[in-house]
Amino acid sequence: MFKNISLNVLFWIGIIILSLNFSSCQTNDNEIKQNTESKLLKDEIILDSDLNKEIDLEDNKQNFETFMKIRSSIEAETSSINQTKESIYYWEGSIYSFINGKRSKKIMGMKGFNISRWSADSAVQLLLTREVALYTDPKTGKIMEKMKNPLLDENSDSLEVIHVWNDPVNQRFPYNIKENYEQKPTESTVYSIPYSKLGEDMVCFYADIFLTYPSKITRKEFPQNVQSDLYQGAELFQFFVRKNDLENPMLTDIPATISWTRIGQWLPFMNMGNTEGNLVYQCRGYKVLEGFEGLPQDVKDYVRAKEPIFEHAPTKYSEPNETSWSYFKKIKENGN
Repeated sequence: MFKNISLNVLFWIGIIILSLNFSSCQTNDNEIKQNTESKLLKDEIILDSDLNKEIDLEDNKQNFETFMKIRSSIEAETSSINQTKESIYYWEGSIYSFINGKRSKKIMGMKGFNISRWSADSAVQLLLTREVALYTDPKTGKIMEKMKNPLLDENSDSLEVIHVWNDPVNQRFPYNIKENYEQKPTESTVYSIPYSKLGEDMVCFYADIFLTYPSKITRKEFPQNVQSDLYQGAELFQFFVRKNDLENPMLTDIPATISWTRIGQWLPFMNMGNTEGNLVYQCRGYKVLEGFEGLPQDVKDYVRAKEPIFEHAPTKYSEPNETSWSYFKKIKENGN
């Protein structure tokens, strides 16, 4: 769903995946109304935008500050002078095999979330997040502890499923706005996010990211679990928001629906290091305005039973980031 890559790539990985109940991925009108009425910009702590201006997404500063409200929340946390309240995205979908010359199969389902908050630092915006992805039975939808890999020999043993517990998944984004920004914007440092206008009242922020970097685990260490010493994959993200919400100065936590597609290598616990092919993930999701309590009950119960720290986002920046590959290595080195 992350160190020998460019800062731009790290930024989009931080989104992930985001960090993505999917039958209800459309945010309903009641949620939007509630969000609009409850979140006032008097609580805003990070941004210094002129709220009376019409938003110009071609302006780097306005673009990024708008995206901050989409990616997380900019409403102040009452217990901190430089951090925001938590925001959470939920996603679910399916994971398929993709092998040259063979029919693809649905291997498993997925339910996941990313919980985040912004934290301001000198000339930097910090996105502090944790993310969870739980693999589910392709037929029943239940969270799995073991699975029979349909791509292996039918006599092969059931495999222990290693879910995604990535803590942390933090990112640093340069945000150095000079006093002369209006006159000389190029002297300031701030991101601009690609977007498309869809009709009269929809905007899509997006990124198509293709990754190539040294794998966190190597063939020499785990020949049965990893295909290559080089990780290659693709992460394709889309955030859909209403134009009216972007232009609403009362919103500090903009509702959004999302689409996430990944093309990646076999997961290490699948024991397919010597098999060619890839996994294709197709997921969709939405921002959960009620926070952790708004997640599906089975997800909440599982997290509280297994890893309750994931109920909340981090409050401090730390490194290195966790990935599925580094977590697998940690589990194996600890003898689990």
